[in-house]
Amino acid sequence: MSPTVTVDANSPPVIGDVDPEDGGVAGGTSVTITGSNFTTTADTDVYFGGADASDVVVVDASTITCTTPGHGAGAVDVEVSNSNGSDTLNNGFTYHNAPSISGVNPDEGPIGGGTFVTITGSDFTTLGSTTVTFGGNGASGVNIVNATTITCTTPAHAAGSVNVTVSNDFGSDTLNNGFAYFNPPTISSIDPEDGPTAGGTGVTLYGSDFTNSADTDVYFGGAAASSVNVVNSTTITCTTPGHSAGTVDVEVTNSFGSDTLPNAFTYHNAPSVSDVDPDNGPETGGTSVTVTGGDFTTLGTTTVTFGGANASGVNVVNATTITCTTPAQVGGLVDVTVANDFGSDTEIDGFNYELGDPVPDIKVNGLDDDFTVSYPTQLTITISLDPGDQAGVPHDYWVNAEMNGTYDYWWVYPNSWRFSSIPKRAIAYDLVPLSDYQVGQATLPVGTWKFLFAVDKLNNIYQGTYRDEITVTIN
Repeated sequence: MSPTVTVDANSPPVIGDVDPEDGGVAGGTSVTITGSNFTTTADTDVYFGGADASDVVVVDASTITCTTPGHGAGAVDVEVSNSNGSDTLNNGFTYHNAPSISGVNPDEGPIGGGTFVTITGSDFTTLGSTTVTFGGNGASGVNIVNATTITCTTPAHAAGSVNVTVSNDFGSDTLNNGFAYFNPPTISSIDPEDGPTAGGTGVTLYGSDFTNSADTDVYFGGAAASSVNVVNSTTITCTTPGHSAGTVDVEVTNSFGSDTLPNAFTYHNAPSVSDVDPDNGPETGGTSVTVTGGDFTTLGTTTVTFGGANASGVNVVNATTITCTTPAQVGGLVDVTVANDFGSDTEIDGFNYELGDPVPDIKVNGLDDDFTVSYPTQLTITISLDPGDQAGVPHDYWVNAEMNGTYDYWWVYPNSWRFSSIPKRAIAYDLVPLSDYQVGQATLPVGTWKFLFAVDKLNNIYQGTYRDEITVTIN
């Protein structure tokens, strides 16, 4: 049954109000027009900016309902017309564009939500109700700053890129993949797990969901690491900061959260040396010594050096004791250094190499061992001498070449190499260090030649107390 309408006969319609007064440009807004002298539905037309409304129903003489047609944005006149006349409500309805999104900043955040974002675009409005969704989940704290700006806080969502949608009474717009959710980082392991208290250890962290270097911090026991480099989503490299000795937590943090690996890295003090026992031995080495101190460790590699030469048989007995065997070294006081992966310490003049007997050395053509050559070959004879504990003490020097037990050539330091069947020597000449000192060159006859360099105490003729020799066969 059609509604009963009572009107003043032949009176034109009068519009009092339009509710709501706003709608989207696409039309489709249900509105109620109140006024007077409305007639029947069949006799009534409603226009919004000259465009026909649809679904016009005259409820009674004071009420009409209808649906807005589409129209360009802006305020328009509303007209009601029937057989008795018409009435127009100037600017009675305003059309609004649907919102439009151009950007979201920042465009990424943690899966737990809580990221404060700014959405830019156009045709945002405080009229009616505005909602913002991220991947279908409603944002909180939505604030229409102005027609081009909305602020809000992201909801929680699973990791991945999601669409961002702004909706109000006049329509909606979606920015595809407008925001990316990221999982927080996770640490699974660290290598190496030990380093010195001074810091400076290059370490690699393994895990998942690591992001870019500029957004990532790494902490060791609360102290920030340096040179942080996110190699990829599963690998970070960095350099440890200084920290007191002990085991500390390692934390990775970025914009999307943080993770802590408890007791993941241990700081170690550098070793310290307090004593070397015994503190003296021969130049030839081979002395078994015990080094005492602190913070010795079996982790990594430990070396002990005497005057820069490596000891052998290094054994870290415990945190305060190391045993080792001295290397050969020239006589005198030398520093003793213990070094490991966590630092080093040196006992200045910690060991005294006692000078030994003089050590002569003779070479022919640069060789120490016996050899054979073909005739004719020029032979170059050089000598070296470590005077040991006799440095500066007068001794006799002997250098000769003999064949078949006959002394054929003699050299008398510091004179010259010469032929003589009578032994010659340098008498009462102070022992001095010599290094590859050339005593002569000769092309000798075919035969087997023995070259001898000897040092004797004064007037110990032909004894060769300290000697070295080499045999050269000439074919």
